[in-house]
Amino acid sequence: MLSYFETRARIIVLVAVGASLAALLLRAGGASGVAIFTASAIGLAGLAALVGEGTEQLAHRLGPRATGVVQSALGNLPEFFIASSPFVPPVGRGPGGACGLHPR
Repeated sequence: MLSYFETRARIIVLVAVGASLAALLLRAGGASGVAIFTASAIGLAGLAALVGEGTEQLAHRLGPRATGVVQSALGNLPEFFIASSPFVPPVGRGPGGACGLHPR
C-alpha cells in the first residue's frame, strides 16, 4: 500500500504514526504530561499535514472549484479531533475523562 504514496506522504505517515505510538507508550509508562502532549502534538501535526497533502493531490485531479469544497469540508478535521478529545474518557479513568466533560 505504501508503494502508491509519494516519498513526502510516506514520511508524513511515518512521523504521525511514530509520534502517536510514542505518545501511547509514554502515557502507558507514566511519563510527564509535557512529554505526552509534545508527542501527541507532533502526531496531530502529521495528521494535519496528511490531510493537506491529500487535498493537494485531489486538487490536481478535480480542479479549483471542487478542491475548494474539499478544503472547506476537510480543512478543519484536525481541529475537530482536538475539540472532541475531552469527551473521550482516557484509559484507566472514570466516565468524567481528564477534564470531567464526558456526558453522563
